[in-house]
Amino acid sequence: MSTNQVESTSKEILGQSKTDHQSSQQTQMQLDVFKIVEDITSYEPHLSVEQLMHLRHMLSVSKSINPEILINHNIIHFLSQFLDHKDQNIIIDALWCLSNITALQKEYAKAVAYSDAFPKIIILVDSSNNYIIDHALLCLANISGYSKELRKLCIEQGVGQKAVLILETHMSPHECIYVNMPKPSGDISSNQKIAQKKNQICPILCQAAFLIRNILINNTKNNTSENDYALLPICKALTQIDLKNENEHEIANYLIEALNYIEACRPNVAQLICDNNLVSKIVQIAEMKLSTSFVAFGVISDIATCDNSLTKQVFQAGVISLIKQLLDETNPVDIGSDPEIQSTFFKRRISVGDIRREVLFITSNICALGNEEVNVILNSGIAQRICDIIFLCQILSKGISDAVWAINNICSDQSCNIEI
Repeated sequence: MSTNQVESTSKEILGQSKTDHQSSQQTQMQLDVFKIVEDITSYEPHLSVEQLMHLRHMLSVSKSINPEILINHNIIHFLSQFLDHKDQNIIIDALWCLSNITALQKEYAKAVAYSDAFPKIIILVDSSNNYIIDHALLCLANISGYSKELRKLCIEQGVGQKAVLILETHMSPHECIYVNMPKPSGDISSNQKIAQKKNQICPILCQAAFLIRNILINNTKNNTSENDYALLPICKALTQIDLKNENEHEIANYLIEALNYIEACRPNVAQLICDNNLVSKIVQIAEMKLSTSFVAFGVISDIATCDNSLTKQVFQAGVISLIKQLLDETNPVDIGSDPEIQSTFFKRRISVGDIRREVLFITSNICALGNEEVNVILNSGIAQRICDIIFLCQILSKGISDAVWAINNICSDQSCNIEI
């Protein structure tokens, strides 16, 4: 047998061995699940601490475990009992299981939300143990993110206010709890290992921001004041975000989405954002091509609609260079007139029509300010890009009306020497 044949045969044997091992592990996990079901449905139903720890491991590492079997046999009730335990590490294990269950799909999250575990999870958000807070917040964030029904259930229990309070409490300083806190008993977690290497932001902050975002988010923007309790804390938190630290981008994304759904086009909201000197930071987030950069640009657009003084602040925050970049990116001379073409300028794919609409809306408001702003628009080449859109795109395309308004506002400034 040749050397190559030997190597090939060895690889096949090793591959088969690995497959057999994985299959054996899955079979064992299924048997473990059946044993848990047997115990919680026995004459004297019970779930041992050892089984709890094993269940946590299975839910964390295996996608082959179907929690529906356990849920149908009331596993959530047994996990709920552990939430009253004196040992905080056992509470953490139970919360870990529940957070994994709620993360899988809406029906599982709903089962937890309508169980005796739900009020206990809410109470545990007030724990003095940061690990417990972390996992309790994650459970609630998972639950609130699935539907209006579950979101309403969380709102009625004051979950949003609790998350806001945690955001305010932990935002500054926001060292990572996995680095600066004594670790719970057992092996060091993967989160701790990563945190020690990367100096991560406090996970509690990420979970609180994630929960606030899920509480506030809706199918349509909320044009009422019911979410305003979160506005100032979100603004203050955003001012403290260090965008140079990539580990803080996740919380920035959550907070920008939350801010977007508070509706920045309301003058009092826009004014508060400006009073906290946030406009330039939001522009910076839009320029960084994060997952919510386009959302950030939408917030800027909302602020620019309020009144001239706020539009002026948007202009002074350096939005012109971003407008120019976006108009270059979506220039119909280069990419064609189809508004449904997908742009990859931002991290997620967005149609050029949607980008143009936001850009032209801001631009038309800026052009209405006066001579200084109009001259900047003309000198930057933005006016020419707007004309390209008017001439080359269909009359009913997104943003065309704002493009026309922008040119109209430019032409209305009689002090400008206009050549377009």
